[in-house]
Amino acid sequence: MSRHEPLSVRVAIDSDNPAIVRVEEKCIRCGMCKEVCEKQIAVHGTYSLEETGDRAICIYCGQCANVCPVDSIMERDDTNGIKEALKDPNQIVIVSTSPAVRAALGEAFGMESGAFVEGKMVALLR
Repeated sequence: MSRHEPLSVRVAIDSDNPAIVRVEEKCIRCGMCKEVCEKQIAVHGTYSLEETGDRAICIYCGQCANVCPVDSIMERDDTNGIKEALKDPNQIVIVSTSPAVRAALGEAFGMESGAFVEGKMVALLR
């Protein structure tokens, strides 16, 4: 027996998922998470829980959290862990940002749309 509800109902989320978490009490089983994962991301519907040993397949995109109308699916907050890693002089911290962040960051600070701010962003992160 699966620990997940049927994939025909909603996206399966494992409790150890590093990116997202589901609050079961809030879930209304609307299927919006399933729809976005299947139709936009093209992950849901490509596997069965029997094939994966009851493990959910997730690429950690967060789109299910974006479409959830009741905030049942949320991004996992690891802020405290990141702060601790940044304080540790023996820890190497790697930051990976999407192109959209690099483009929007300049606009957020009043720069021209599409301004190249990657160098400024890297300097700030250091």
